Amino acid sequence: MALYGAPVWANRQTARNVALLRQAQRVLAVRAIRGYPRVLASLYQWRKEALERGARPAPQETEACRSELRDVTMVVWKERLRHPSAGLATIEAVRPILQDWTKRRHGTLTFRLTQVLSGHGCFGRYLCRLSREPTSGCHHCDTGDEDTALHTLQVCPAWTE
Repeated sequence: MALYGAPVWANRQTARNVALLRQAQRVLAVRAIRGYPRVLASLYQWRKEALERGARPAPQETEACRSELRDVTMVVWKERLRHPSAGLATIEAVRPILQDWTKRRHGTLTFRLTQVLSGHGCFGRYLCRLSREPTSGCHHCDTGDEDTALHTLQVCPAWTE
């Protein structure tokens, strides 16, 4: 997601831009990198102990151990996501489908998904902050609400269908 539109903004990097890019991904990225090294370290330790006993784990045994360790990591992630401190809207969207999402074999970040996840797109609040729009209100409905990714996904009747 951070590389979306890179040819346009790559030469205009400022400390503020870098901070904004990192902010959108920090919560989930930190949680991801906490878990996977633990899985790999545990798998390495399991295999090392087996080799020290003179056993040579078969590929099926190694894969079964890896799968079990991933399941344990998933339980830990789910528990941590119960009490998030930041990225609440993203976490609320991901938490119910976390396990299915991590096992999927399809899907990529698209133009629209990147805009929704980052909040940087054709949303009034973002465009107003960039001085591209005079107000942050939604152009598509008469609720008077601020136009954000969350508004577009959950509130705005123009996008219900």
